[in-house]
Amino acid sequence: MNIGIDVGRYKVKVWHATGNFEFYSNLGESRELEFGDSKGSDDMYGSYEGRKFTAGTLAIREAEYGESMMTESKLHEDTVILNLIALHKAVSGTGRVKMVTNLPIDCHERDKAALRAMLLGMKKLTLNGDIKVFLIDDCRVAPEGIGFYKHAKPGKTIRGLNIGSRTVNAITFRDEEKIGRESDTFDFGTESGKSKDRFEMARAIAGKTGSLKWKKDDEVLLGGGGAAEIVEHLKQFYPLAKVVENPVFLDAEALYRTAVEIYGR
Repeated sequence: MNIGIDVGRYKVKVWHATGNFEFYSNLGESRELEFGDSKGSDDMYGSYEGRKFTAGTLAIREAEYGESMMTESKLHEDTVILNLIALHKAVSGTGRVKMVTNLPIDCHERDKAALRAMLLGMKKLTLNGDIKVFLIDDCRVAPEGIGFYKHAKPGKTIRGLNIGSRTVNAITFRDEEKIGRESDTFDFGTESGKSKDRFEMARAIAGKTGSLKWKKDDEVLLGGGGAAEIVEHLKQFYPLAKVVENPVFLDAEALYRTAVEIYGR
C-alpha cells in the first residue's frame, strides 16, 4: 500500500488510494474510560512499545497532558505514533506499506535520514483494542510545501506559503525547480504563540519573505490549515496572493502522488 502522511502539529492529514482523512495530533496519558468515553472515530486510546496513550479528541477532552508537540524537532516518539495511527486507520488488517511523509524546510536535510530510520521496519500498534502490525518497507521524507510543486511551470516562478500551526514554510519553484535560497521555515504559526493577530502574522510573513527576495507582484499561493485566516491580510503586501484548492490536504495529496511515482500503484 502507498500512503502520504502529513504530520502537522495541529492535525495529521492522510491521503491514500481510496480516500483521505485527518485527525488531531494530540497525545495524552492513558486513563480508564468511563461512561462510554469513546464517542467517535477520532476518540482514540492505544499502546505502542509499552507506552499507553490517549489520542485525538479523547486526549483533548480527557487527558491532563493531552497536548500536541509544538517542538522545533519532530524526531521523537510522538511523530512515530502519529504516523502509525494514520496507518492503523487507513489499512485494513496487517500489511506492507510504502510511505512518504514530510519535515519543515529548514530541518529537512538535517533530519530526514533520522526520521526515515525511526519509521522503517516492523511496527505494532494497538488502537481502540485493535492490534495491527505493519511492515514499512520504505519511507521517503519530503520537505513541507511539496504540494505547491504541481503549480510549477516552465519559465514561471511560483511562491508557496504553507501556513501551519507551529511554523510557516515558504517555498519557491522556478522553472519547476525548488530554489533553496528563496525558501525557508519561519518559527511561528497559527497556534504556536500567544498572539492570534492575523494581520501582524501576515505582516511578519511579508517581512521575512521580503528578505528572501520575494516581490510584491509575485504569484503567492497559500496552503495549510491557516491559509484562509491569513490570505486577505497578506494581499496588502502580495496582491496576487490566493488560497489553493483543498489547502488542508495540499501536502498530503502530494506526498501520496510522490509515493505512487516512486513505488508504482
